[in-house]
Amino acid sequence: MNPYLVILGLILFIIILIIHFNTEKSYTLRIPAEYEPQEYVILVSPDLDDDDKTKLGNNVKKERLHDFGLGKGFNTIADVQGQEILALRHVTKVIVVFRNKENKMVYDNVMRARGIDPLKDFFSITCPTVCDVWIRDTGPITGIKNGNKFCVWARWTQWGYYSPNLLNKPNYILEKSPPWDKKIKSYEAWSLCDIPNKLVPCISEKLKIPMVRPLLGNYIYSGEGGNKSFNGKGKLICSEIVEKQRNPNLTKEQLETIYRKYYGITEVVWVGKGLADDKQAFRGSSRVLEKSNKYKRYWVPIGTGGHIDEWCRFVGDNKVLIAYIPDYVELDDLTMITKQRMEANYNHLKTNYPNLELFRIPDAPLLSMVINNTDPIWTNLKSLSTTYTYLPEQLNLLAAGSYMNYLVSNSIILFPKYYEAGSKLASSSIIKKLDNEAGNIIQMLFPHKKIVRINPLPINFGGGGMHCTSCNIPK
Repeated sequence: MNPYLVILGLILFIIILIIHFNTEKSYTLRIPAEYEPQEYVILVSPDLDDDDKTKLGNNVKKERLHDFGLGKGFNTIADVQGQEILALRHVTKVIVVFRNKENKMVYDNVMRARGIDPLKDFFSITCPTVCDVWIRDTGPITGIKNGNKFCVWARWTQWGYYSPNLLNKPNYILEKSPPWDKKIKSYEAWSLCDIPNKLVPCISEKLKIPMVRPLLGNYIYSGEGGNKSFNGKGKLICSEIVEKQRNPNLTKEQLETIYRKYYGITEVVWVGKGLADDKQAFRGSSRVLEKSNKYKRYWVPIGTGGHIDEWCRFVGDNKVLIAYIPDYVELDDLTMITKQRMEANYNHLKTNYPNLELFRIPDAPLLSMVINNTDPIWTNLKSLSTTYTYLPEQLNLLAAGSYMNYLVSNSIILFPKYYEAGSKLASSSIIKKLDNEAGNIIQMLFPHKKIVRINPLPINFGGGGMHCTSCNIPK
């Protein structure tokens, strides 16, 4: 036997072992991609009363009953959830979180009216502190470590409205949080909804999944699932602007240290500013730019400041989908800002992350409706009176529309659509063209998944979408 071949074989064998063990080490701790196999999709019920509305109390918002022209039984958040459960029940286990048994009883009746069996089509969890439907941000990010699930319990600052920077106490919410004093309680009453966050510990206990708090020293990292997209192989996309606003005293290097330790990240894909209509509503930014051609001032609901699940997500190991504004869309002031930001992000990705394969999908149409001071969204905006002085009693409210805010689970993708024949808001040929283009692109990227189209407008007018109001637990 040729000794050189033996030596060469040993060298190759050693190299293969090194690659194997390094790869295993890299992925011993990881957050699976959302398009990987899932065990559960979790939703949170709005608090419904017998009239199928949400009670205004305990910091819970009323269910909006505006007529979007979608047809009877399609105008509330519960209606959207009903469509989601009908689509998901045969491909994954659905869990619905309730505040109490009364909420569950009414929700069950609402779902039965939509052809859903509460005993067969979803499981129930009771978490008394839950107070809003945005579980992508208030719930856990679940990963795998040494073959076992774990969930990350990050600090929750109500999308940065309850900001440690504004309070000048960056370490205020620690493991042993001091009592809430009157000064903090009076800052923004609504923003203390579920602070300190208790939803993650509740889900962790109910599903028997161990929980970890992401710490840097004694500082608890603050961040939301809506600003993270994982490829399951150690890469993370997130907006630097959002992450820094939530953690104003941390550097990018410190943030990356946290991502490595608690999410198993080996590379962070940093992106910049998000959609123009996803602005945070404090410090005067509720009042967004006028649409020049209509001479109207538009307001946003409670925005996130640029969550990437509205405009940029992994769709494969090294495949990234990012929004753009097609040439056939009218460029008002807001749309022009979004166009400029999306092109800047696209060029940034192409230049700084050449290993990524980039795909484009249209941004959703800019849709709005008029609300007045009887609407709970108006009431929420008014509660931010410490940050601006004037709120008109009637205003033009923008929907947080996005084709990127889709929900994927196992063999199915619940994908937004907006065109509705006869709708007061969305019956134009341009919207129909956007719907078709977006649907074709997502089907091309996921050829083996079934695409189910759902109109998310009732959720959009609250400030998010189907991805925002769901949480996935991987297998």
